[in-house]
Amino acid sequence: MSRALIFASGLVRSETIAPYLKDSLIIAADSGYRVCRSLELIPHIGIGDFDSLTSEELRQLRSLAPTFRYPPDKDHTDLELALRWALDSQISSVVISGALHSRFDHSLSALLDAAPYEMEILFVEDDFKCLVLNASRPRIDFATAPQTWISVFALHPETELISRGLEWPLSWSQDPSVPWPRSQSNRCKNAGY
Repeated sequence: MSRALIFASGLVRSETIAPYLKDSLIIAADSGYRVCRSLELIPHIGIGDFDSLTSEELRQLRSLAPTFRYPPDKDHTDLELALRWALDSQISSVVISGALHSRFDHSLSALLDAAPYEMEILFVEDDFKCLVLNASRPRIDFATAPQTWISVFALHPETELISRGLEWPLSWSQDPSVPWPRSQSNRCKNAGY
């Protein structure tokens, strides 16, 4: 499989992730197993320190899928361990669900964990999507409804952004005098990008 669907701890509706299920390797990152169970999905892989699961939940997960357990005192988040596993397994595209939710620090950590990986990474939550642009996907074209708000976060100084169809045109280039990281919220003027 060339795509993985990683479930983190945040709950998500089944209709949100339904378009990404076909031909995806399902990875439960620690308590992402609970999310899989709530959606009646059986993960193909379980990864993490599993400090968020009960011993019974961990036993259930181990009976369903190969499990890679790490010590709780580690240098990487459970999500990052799942991303590393996907990259090592030649996965070229990753959809992450349930990582951008109630705790700002966890959400920011998830975004920063994903930034350096050279694979297509899309965060999918119930009310928004967040695409990570990197060396493997330096450009995106997308269409959206007029008046839809979008946000752009440039996490690397070599980021270049040129937009079309937004209320306030953006043009960021590799200007060493501009501080990084940068971000901008904007609104689509017309249907398109």
